[in-house]
This record gives sequence, structure tokens and C-alpha cells, in this order.
Amino acid sequence: MPGWNENVVIDFPLDLIKDHALKTDVRSGRVNRLIAKINLDAESQADLFFTDFERAPDPGDIWERLWRPSCITDL
Repeated sequence: MPGWNENVVIDFPLDLIKDHALKTDVRSGRVNRLIAKINLDAESQADLFFTDFERAPDPGDIWERLWRPSCITDL
């Protein structure tokens, strides 16, 4: 999405998730990260289109390792 800001949360209706079991897990809080196909060329948030939702893998401590200042010297 042009000008994407990763700090902005994008809400979408759970009805977009076609997999009933996945929708139930999201609703209950057992799943809080998803992967979906999305039209990233949308001009605005209102133009976003999501499809093919699935559970995202657990990132573990990947962000902590990537953003640690010492990781720059580890490259």
C-alpha cells in the first residue's frame, strides 16, 4: 500500500475469513497473527482487499534478534 505505515492497525470484519475453524480461533484469541493475500497497491485503507487467510507462523524472538544493536555487527 503506498505510504504503508506498519504501526497502523488495519481492522477487517471476521466474515472475510472463510475457514470456520480459523475464524473461531481468531474470535477466541487463540490466533492473533494471520497471513493473507492482499492488494498492496491500494491507494487507501478503504480499498484494501483480503483473501486466503491462514495462521502466521510464530515469529519467536525474531524481531528482538533483528533489532538488537549487536545484530548489525553479526551480519
